[in-house]
Amino acid sequence: IGEKFRLVAVDRGYNEITLKTIEIKRIVKWDVNLLNPIEEDTVSSPFTLEWESDFDYVSSDEKSVDLEKIYKFYVEILTNEMQQVWSKDSLSIGKSSVEVDQSLIQGTYKWVVWIIDKYKNRSRSKSRTFRIE
Repeated sequence: IGEKFRLVAVDRGYNEITLKTIEIKRIVKWDVNLLNPIEEDTVSSPFTLEWESDFDYVSSDEKSVDLEKIYKFYVEILTNEMQQVWSKDSLSIGKSSVEVDQSLIQGTYKWVVWIIDKYKNRSRSKSRTFRIE
């Protein structure tokens, strides 16, 4: 996770001496708010998962740093026993919805959205529960 950083000294003979090697880690501080389906909502296939993130409110100056090359969304649907039944990865950070392209059997499920950076650091939304009838 993160990038290796070396503190190097160079002597008069241009010999490099590594004084210290550390790993720089990042903390993903972006929040994701799940919008649809709402808690305990009942849906039928096909359906769309919708969310909003802090990226939606980033200024144009901040967007000039190509955040879409750094961050991606990963969305998953889980059973109440936390078994994954559907997922979609590498979704653009500018995206705020995804269609569930698989039929799920009747039952209760949870869904979450992860924000993952290029170093595999990640942050997860709170989960929401929904039902398929």
